[in-house]
Amino acid sequence: MARFTFRISGKTLTEKSRDFVLEDAWSKGVRFLLDGLEGMTYDYAIQILTGKQKLVGEDGIDEGIELADEKKEDVAEYLEEVSYLYGGLYNKCGDDWYRPYAVVTDFGPEDLFIRDEPVYKIRRALHYADDSNNDIAIVLWYDKKGVGSREGTVLFKKTMVPPFWRDTIKNPQKALNDYVKTHDLPEKGYIERYRPVENARIATAFKMPQYIDKKEDEEKKNIRIQKEVDTLKSKIIAKAEKEGGFFELIVTYPSNKIETYKVPFLPFKAWSIGDYKMWKTVSPAEFKMANDDQLHTDWVVGAGISIHKIYGYERDRVLCDAIWDKRFAFEQEKKLAFIPLKGTGRFTGIVSHPKPNEESTGNEIIVIPNLSTDYYISAQKALVVIAEQGGEMSHLVKVSDTFNIVRIHDALKLFKPGQKITVDFDKKFVVHSLKC
Repeated sequence: MARFTFRISGKTLTEKSRDFVLEDAWSKGVRFLLDGLEGMTYDYAIQILTGKQKLVGEDGIDEGIELADEKKEDVAEYLEEVSYLYGGLYNKCGDDWYRPYAVVTDFGPEDLFIRDEPVYKIRRALHYADDSNNDIAIVLWYDKKGVGSREGTVLFKKTMVPPFWRDTIKNPQKALNDYVKTHDLPEKGYIERYRPVENARIATAFKMPQYIDKKEDEEKKNIRIQKEVDTLKSKIIAKAEKEGGFFELIVTYPSNKIETYKVPFLPFKAWSIGDYKMWKTVSPAEFKMANDDQLHTDWVVGAGISIHKIYGYERDRVLCDAIWDKRFAFEQEKKLAFIPLKGTGRFTGIVSHPKPNEESTGNEIIVIPNLSTDYYISAQKALVVIAEQGGEMSHLVKVSDTFNIVRIHDALKLFKPGQKITVDFDKKFVVHSLKC
């Protein structure tokens, strides 16, 4: 019978353990070393996997297998591959790790939500994400070759947990800076997705189908769309003349300029207090954009207000403030200043005003300006979310069944950080306690 003698070398052990790291199985690499050699420790294993030391020698010969310092030139390729695989990982919270993969650099007329504030850039940037339900977007600075440093909305996708010996990056800007050391950052945006209609800005006062016929004459297209808007406006006004009438929305600007809008009363009031039985809507679904509120469409179109003044590039803040003040007046009139959007029960906690993407401790009642993606992390552990603005189609209302969310006008002024309050969803009120 033939007899075989098997020996294992330190070089083989080193290479195999590092292969596990490059296969995104670094924990197996650690275990491989610990189980494979008597006397191996975590510290020694980390030294090997980080390229600082290596195993040399052969089992059963002379001194056997032992540790030796690694030469930089011998391990350079391995370390470069490790940096490529694990570089740029952002620890958002807990075991949630994300990695940048693209930057949204331009928006177009389909992006009706866009304004200069980061929250709106983030909301629309996710429209261009690979997975808009699970990816995240953050406004950051990045370097563009030939242009220099510029601002863009960077898309991140959830990824692997990196080796525990690598530095944990909790700052998304640092993660991006680390990522671009070894990767190119592709650009995405409106022109890439909608190039056939990139010149349709004027024609998109209201929602345009993405499959628009690019052969259609621009002027004829604008006339067609305006005709659709005018027809709808006529129908809404005719209905309002029979049902509810109108009220004057007076908007006073700092320059003392005054503008007055004749607004259909019932659709505005129904929109304000969430009573969808009060007014049978005239507008078709998704006339302005996906998931829009038809009550909102009815009174905006009926009043002849440009959608750009509410959502678009030409957003009129004074007009928007006047709209929300009038909406709150209706809420107060109906004793609906406490507008529960999701949740039941009674909760007592300490008030905090988190910053965007700031994690809550888990026993807080957070008070935020709106229900956008910026406050998703804050809401995850909060007892209750109180927002000044936002409705049933808002991001935080839609993404989780576990959040308890209420809208209260001027909440940031009413509830101060450190104050202890009780929020009762069933009885629709807030009890103030003494400051802690």
